[in-house]
Amino acid sequence: MLEGEAPGLSRLDLENSKDPSYCMDDVIVLEIEVKGSVEPFQVLLEPYALIIPGENYIGINVKKNFKPSEVEDFELNFTGGVPGLTSQNLLCEIKDSPSPVVLHIEAAFKGPALVIDVSALQFGLLRLGQKATNFIQIRNLSPLPATWAMKESQASLQERREDQTEP
Repeated sequence: MLEGEAPGLSRLDLENSKDPSYCMDDVIVLEIEVKGSVEPFQVLLEPYALIIPGENYIGINVKKNFKPSEVEDFELNFTGGVPGLTSQNLLCEIKDSPSPVVLHIEAAFKGPALVIDVSALQFGLLRLGQKATNFIQIRNLSPLPATWAMKESQASLQERREDQTEP
């Protein structure tokens, strides 16, 4: 609400008045109503997604630094638990924001890489009851520890119509 002085009433008259209950009868009052549209407060992360290139080893912490604004620096630490591609949405709570902001993260993880030096073991002709020994070399090409086990494949067992039960 705006108030204007009445015509003929000077500012000096108002300042010289010692009476605190002084009132004005001739006053112009103006009421203004303003209408418009507004957008809700929004916080956007830049980058809005983090896509980590290459393959990372499971169990090893991956760090990624990013700067979503001119003011803050962030460091994201994550560790893959299983081999494969992961896609996660990280909810970020922002001060004075009614809802969290989503940061999309994608990364690929791989496990140990084992290599066997031969594709098949050849024992040649053996007599019934004869024993034979052959060697294979298994190498781990990754920095991760690896465990392995050897057993006959289910396809081979089905071919011979045998069923192998685990002890």
